[in-house]
Amino acid sequence: MHSFTLAAAQSCSVSCDVDANVQQHLQLVQAAARLGVQWLVFPELSLTGYELPHLQSLAAQITPQTLAPLQDAARRYGMAITVGLPMQQPGLDKPCIAALTLHPQGAPSLYCKQYLHGSEQQYASPGPEAFQAHVQVLGPANGPVLRIASAICFDSNQVAHAQAAADAGAQVYAAGVLVSPNGYAPDSALWQQAAQRHRMCVLVANHGAPSGPWASAGRSACWGPDGTLLGEVPGLGSALLVLTVEAGQHRARCHLL
Repeated sequence: MHSFTLAAAQSCSVSCDVDANVQQHLQLVQAAARLGVQWLVFPELSLTGYELPHLQSLAAQITPQTLAPLQDAARRYGMAITVGLPMQQPGLDKPCIAALTLHPQGAPSLYCKQYLHGSEQQYASPGPEAFQAHVQVLGPANGPVLRIASAICFDSNQVAHAQAAADAGAQVYAAGVLVSPNGYAPDSALWQQAAQRHRMCVLVANHGAPSGPWASAGRSACWGPDGTLLGEVPGLGSALLVLTVEAGQHRARCHLL
């Protein structure tokens, strides 16, 4: 019987300090490794904070050398690590808001936010892969696998985005977000509906503290494929919400850090 263990990392980003955030991410990665996590998902722009006016300069600060400690940790712990960051893409004048997955083996995989919200359009470019699902696989080449689709915040509010993930065979829809206390109720209703409609888990990693101009609700959460809330971080602060999928059964547990 094969089991898969994923987690949402509810982190508290330091504004515009990539190096400090890398170190904080490593602490959460180490805690996740102790819990047997195989895939760890961080919030939107977790490595920089939600600092839209600074996206261009922050993207320039993020290099393979900057990310090397996280890539080394992915290899050391056999864990895929999805971090939130701005990334400059060829042919685009503004950086994308992106989710980069560092794998234990092989090259990193990049997903860029497709649906921009509000003032993001002033500072960021939508992903060049517009309206296509970004699905990755967890598991051995010769055994059972779990198909995981990436989403970033406002993506997860779009019916078409979750539909594309489901059409691509995703079993887990993993979103890194920054959602405020006022936005949490309507957004979480959409996440629950997506889980139920498409019969897939929805795993959401929110910030554990204010970021940029926004307060955060915290409350990173997971819904099962029948729409049942499997687990939720009770509020703000650093935490791991761990999801286990085994023989078609799903369970989640919260670890406050």
